[in-house]
Amino acid sequence: MAEALFAAGRIGPGLQVVKDAEDTIERTGERNHEADLHRVHGELLVAADRVSEAEASIRRAVAVARAQGAKAFEGRATSSLERILARDRH
Repeated sequence: MAEALFAAGRIGPGLQVVKDAEDTIERTGERNHEADLHRVHGELLVAADRVSEAEASIRRAVAVARAQGAKAFEGRATSSLERILARDRH
């Protein structure tokens, strides 16, 4: 849902969906998609021009994915991080 809102340019509602999902993770302990949630959160934060927060969220996504052995999520998060770092160089 957050990715769909991001694609539609609805950053505020997307950030709220992420917050709700993070609350659910903490409440239930279900962490299967936690890494991707942090990545999407970071993408939304970039769109909100909160780049330092975005970088931290995406770095967390990479760390969680590595810890879980989730190679696909790690790859997606790493790609997002590379885009943010490249953006800062330009």
